[in-house]
Amino acid sequence: MSIRTIRRIVFYLAAPYFNIKYRKNAEAYFNRAWESNHYYSQYDLAIADYNHAIKINPQYDDAYYERGNVYFDRANGTAFFEKFEHRVKDYDLAIADYNRAIAVNPRHAHAYYFKAMACENKGVYEQRWNQEAINAYHNFLTCASPDDTFIKEAKARIQELT
Repeated sequence: MSIRTIRRIVFYLAAPYFNIKYRKNAEAYFNRAWESNHYYSQYDLAIADYNHAIKINPQYDDAYYERGNVYFDRANGTAFFEKFEHRVKDYDLAIADYNRAIAVNPRHAHAYYFKAMACENKGVYEQRWNQEAINAYHNFLTCASPDDTFIKEAKARIQELT
């Protein structure tokens, strides 16, 4: 049995206790979802927990943002030979969640940045998305703090897309 399999088993065994103890705590679901995605690449579990967090607190902009990141990660992790419709669908879901995060918090700079990246990746299949990416990069630049590490990359992406 691999280490990864053991981690999954422990994670699943701990999940029921976690759900009972924290079932009304959106942040607890958010934290578990974040770990599911970033440490274990368990996309479906992460999405389910972000859904719970959003159900408890519909104004939780970071939950929408991070769920968008899960869809974005899943789209980027899809094997090249798989159907591109799966990638496009995940990019659509990511863009929708980034838009929800922005609707809740219009100053959420990173939601704009990753929305731009998702639009740009979708632009590989449909050119019209590249303008949406440029607009999102511009919005990111207006909302980002001056020391944000993504500013240089956003400017470079705008330059390349125009």
